Amino acid sequence: MAHYEKFSKQGLGHIFAHVRRAYTIDENGCKRYANFGNKEIDTTRTHLNYNLCLNENGVPANQQKQYERIMQGKTLPDGYSLTINNRKDLRVVCSWVVTLPENVQAGDDRKFFQAVYDHLKKQYPHCVSAYCHYDEKSRGHMHYLFVPVFHDPKKDIYKVSANELVDRRALTTFHHDLSKAVEHNLGYEVSIMTGEATLRREQGLRGSIDILKYKALKLAEEYATLKEKFQGSGLKLSAEMAQYIVRTGQKEQFADRGQSNGAAVQAQTKRNGCFHCAFLYGKNRHSEK
Repeated sequence: MAHYEKFSKQGLGHIFAHVRRAYTIDENGCKRYANFGNKEIDTTRTHLNYNLCLNENGVPANQQKQYERIMQGKTLPDGYSLTINNRKDLRVVCSWVVTLPENVQAGDDRKFFQAVYDHLKKQYPHCVSAYCHYDEKSRGHMHYLFVPVFHDPKKDIYKVSANELVDRRALTTFHHDLSKAVEHNLGYEVSIMTGEATLRREQGLRGSIDILKYKALKLAEEYATLKEKFQGSGLKLSAEMAQYIVRTGQKEQFADRGQSNGAAVQAQTKRNGCFHCAFLYGKNRHSEK
């Protein structure tokens, strides 16, 4: 799973503290990490976290100093300065959060995150930090933070502009491009899924109803996989699944394909490079008891 976020200057303190995991040194010289009241964080595992972003000296970067260097234009080609709009709502830092897929082979987690980092660094070179977290209840994940520095070819200037750097096309192709880059490095296919925030942009979904419709399709896909797996075992698809898809507005698209209420329907569409499968069961929806 991967999702995208943007932050103004007012939000930097919180996100910087979250990804870095602030700590104090006790009387025995041991680090005591803070969880900021977040019950998802297990501070006994925080020592497993690491930062893949290196500074100019080749050591893990201090993200505050790295951010300041970028904003001062020190990471730009010679002769250029960074143009920064003084709006309070200007998004000065963006973040891609990429979660370790379940099908990454044991022992390949660091190799996976390194491949993700290498790919993102090419796309968004002005990296602030790339912390990999293993101390939360959720699966391991990377926070790739970067300043959205965009080169305007018409004016030949560099400026901070999240919307121009990470535009709709970039969001649409992100998961496909990342998957291909990671698979090239690992030598096998990985399942990088999208989060809801990114789904809204990639699939053109608007509001919670569209999200529910999309989830209904994914649930149907999972159910179809189970049907195939247990074919011949006597297991039957639930009529409730079909009814759920109908309730969420999918009935019409199947009816348009000339499928009757009593037919098993399989529809496959391709939208923005992502395949969705939906299965509507029922020789007789009311015959399954």
